[in-house]
This record gives sequence, structure tokens and C-alpha cells, in this order.
Amino acid sequence: MKPCKILLSNLGYLRGINGGLIHHLLYAHRYIHCSVATQRKSIQKLAAILEQEDPDICCFVEIDKGSSDSANFNQLEALVNEKYQFSDIENKYGQQSRLHALPRSRGKSNAFLAKWKLDYEKIYFNHGVKRLIYKIKLDDNTT
Repeated sequence: MKPCKILLSNLGYLRGINGGLIHHLLYAHRYIHCSVATQRKSIQKLAAILEQEDPDICCFVEIDKGSSDSANFNQLEALVNEKYQFSDIENKYGQQSRLHALPRSRGKSNAFLAKWKLDYEKIYFNHGVKRLIYKIKLDDNTT
């Protein structure tokens, strides 16, 4: 197998908050409701990074597939394109968790996006709050 370039990112739900204290204070309202327009701006910035870096696989934590505070917007669907056609997104809390069904947390997810179809499975830890791990097979020797 040729070398595989992997991008891993905590997206912070693409709220346009850069992690600095000032941003958290100025944009605190985005934790209650983040407009689709704001999310699309963040997705455009991420798409530019993907274009520049050209990873084969993108692994995302804190991506939203549609919760009440994200206007039920599926962020991964907005990233899927001709280059990155294969993907999966799933709630990170697990089917048995109460958080899985609540409106504010039901879309809180982990995901991946890839240039080609990959064998994968979803593994959930037995303990903890955020339980989902993707096990993705790149070739016979690399998972």
C-alpha cells in the first residue's frame, strides 16, 4: 500500500470559535444556537485545509450530524464531495447512553471521510461518557 496521509481534528462542532478565551466569551451564544451560515463559514475554512493538505483520510471528533443547537445541520454531509465520497458519522455517546437521545446531544458525533472505501467498525468503550472509536483497516498490516 502507498503511504497514507491522515488528518485528525477536533472540530469543536464548527462554531467559528478559535479556542481563545476572548472568542469563548464573545461567541458564547453559539453554544446555545449556532447558525447554519456560521457553520458553513467554518466548513469552508476546513475544506480549504483539506484542499491544501490533501489527506487520504480525515478523522473528526466533535462534529455535529444534527442537534438542536446546530439548527439540525449535518456538518459531515457538507464536506462530502467527489474527492471524499466515503464517510461515516455516528453519535459518540453510544446507543445505551441517555445522551444519545437528548435534542442537544443526539447529533454530537465522531466521523471519518476518505478518498476510497475502507473496511471499518465502530467500537464503543464500556465506560466513560464519550465512547465511540472507529477501527479503520487501511491494509492487511495497518489498522
